[in-house]
Amino acid sequence: MLAFSEVFLISNYPLWKNNFEKNINEENYKSMVEIIKSLEDVKDVYLMETEEGIYIYIDLYPTLKKVEIKGNRAIWRDEILSYLGFYEGMPFKEVSEEEIEERLKRLYKDRGFLDANVAVTKHTDEKGNVFLYIGVDEGPVYFTVGGFYEGASYPQEKLDEIAGIVKGRVINEGSMWDKVFLLQDFYAKEGYTDAFVYYEGLRKIRLNKPFLSVLLPTDPSVKRKPLRVLGGLSEGISNLFRHPIGTLLAITGKGHGAGPVFRVIEGQRYTFDFVGATFFTPKELINISGLKDKGIDPFSLEEAKESIVKAYTRKGFFDVDVSYTMEGRKVVFMI
Repeated sequence: MLAFSEVFLISNYPLWKNNFEKNINEENYKSMVEIIKSLEDVKDVYLMETEEGIYIYIDLYPTLKKVEIKGNRAIWRDEILSYLGFYEGMPFKEVSEEEIEERLKRLYKDRGFLDANVAVTKHTDEKGNVFLYIGVDEGPVYFTVGGFYEGASYPQEKLDEIAGIVKGRVINEGSMWDKVFLLQDFYAKEGYTDAFVYYEGLRKIRLNKPFLSVLLPTDPSVKRKPLRVLGGLSEGISNLFRHPIGTLLAITGKGHGAGPVFRVIEGQRYTFDFVGATFFTPKELINISGLKDKGIDPFSLEEAKESIVKAYTRKGFFDVDVSYTMEGRKVVFMI
């Protein structure tokens, strides 16, 4: 405990080595407390005024003194620290060992290491110095073998192309969630306005035959865009240099593969015809109608009609008339 005039400073860890203690007094302590509260390494400040004097308790965050990481062969130490937002000398705020472990597991899963295990231990000494020890068991790297589409009537190759799934690429679980929207949009454009797609997770498999796609990762669109082979070749070389053991195991049929599992509920397929429409294309009118997002029912058809009328009116067609009929799975708009 330090005393300056009638101001007493108390802290849970040693205070800063500067002239702060010399400048605080009973006249300026309130403004100084506000300054202290704004400091990055201060958790909270408590003020108590008594007859004996003014007591200021400063609750400091501990300081991250050292981080030791072992077992990280595929991801560099600096990259791990950057991902965690850590640097030595920073105020170490409320982050549990379990939180650090889960965040690092997520990083490794997004880099293809689906079986990675992480163990974290933390020690804080009496001076508030934190020593962090991180142990990593990376496990094997997994390569993308394609998607699994439960309930889909379209072939895997077609849906892989729509979703942008590249066989032979290191699997990235975090990127799979966005594929749902691509698939959902595809089904809507195909007339499956009631279709629903959701992501169930990754399915891991053990390769039992040579998987040469790791040397030339490409999606099915390469047949129409052959120049993409160059990008695939570059990625294949990257696989070989960054994951030599995993790549060689995949080539020999002893590696690990994985793919996203999507549950597809296709529902009914509808066709649309726009009789008399010349200003807007059928594709534009489908988008204007909003039917691909709403599905087909009496209410959505009325809303689609109103949306089409408004679109024409905004373009100066003030006398436009729109009606519709529905026969089975075919919807016809007369414009």
